[in-house]
Amino acid sequence: MALEKSEQKGVVILCMTTMMLLFSYKKDVENSEFMECLNQMSSGHSHVRRTIEQCVPHHELLEEQMKRQTGKAALNRTAMSLLAAYNYGRYAIVTVEAQGWYGREVYCRYLDANLRETEPAIRTVVFPEFIVYCCGLERAAHMSITQTVDEAVVLTAPVMQNQERHYKYDVSLCLAPIYGKNSVWLLLAEMIEYYKLQGIEHFFLYVKDMEAYSKRLLDDYVNSGDAEVVYFKSHDNRNDKLWQLVGVEDCLYKNRNFSRFLLFGDLDERLTPVGNITVAEFISLVSSYRNTEDLPICLPLRDYSFSTDTPV
Repeated sequence: MALEKSEQKGVVILCMTTMMLLFSYKKDVENSEFMECLNQMSSGHSHVRRTIEQCVPHHELLEEQMKRQTGKAALNRTAMSLLAAYNYGRYAIVTVEAQGWYGREVYCRYLDANLRETEPAIRTVVFPEFIVYCCGLERAAHMSITQTVDEAVVLTAPVMQNQERHYKYDVSLCLAPIYGKNSVWLLLAEMIEYYKLQGIEHFFLYVKDMEAYSKRLLDDYVNSGDAEVVYFKSHDNRNDKLWQLVGVEDCLYKNRNFSRFLLFGDLDERLTPVGNITVAEFISLVSSYRNTEDLPICLPLRDYSFSTDTPV
């Protein structure tokens, strides 16, 4: 795009101002960045184009694991369907419902509140399954994933800003996806009320299928602020159990910097500590022995108890 002299002057001044700010932070900024700034300004974008390698601090580890085909399964490829987008500052995560995209090249797209694309697309891959790493951008209100750099954006997901570590909940529970036509209201109520007594503060539930009466109960828990529910949008013919990984991935990234600790469980499972202590108190006790909050807690279970009866 050709620029008038007055416009060129304005671009140069802006880029020089940007360079001076960069010099105050880093002395060895190269001239190539200045030329890139000019190129970006003339193309309508106001920042230096980034690559996924620059944005994701653990990109080499991800690349190594993908080459080893860690977590790869023989899954039929389904149509792309987005679940959510989470911005952590330097990088972002888009969770997808689509299966069979492991290792495939895609593009991260950035849109404003009016769904207008505002930033250059960034090339990346789907890894692990159901996860797309992108560069973070605080200005983006929505994100999308497309197969090509210039493909029309049809699917979008609002961006949740998770940059700061401000925990809203100390202990939350992610429930494995609910599917099928069976009535689950009694199990659902028993599970939530039991874990509330155990100190669990919030519940994240994922639903593939649910009959009407159980949904009424679930809506009550959402309205009371006890739970958040995610309804899957895809209606492909995959095995219902395969939805579990989608829920696990999304709930994990949703709660980064949002919940201090997460429990994962099924509707018919209960974690019961031995002795006069709640689950939340037990987690707090174990975590007090860690040197840093960034280390995960791995709890070996001493005893297992299985029952096919409905809990009472």
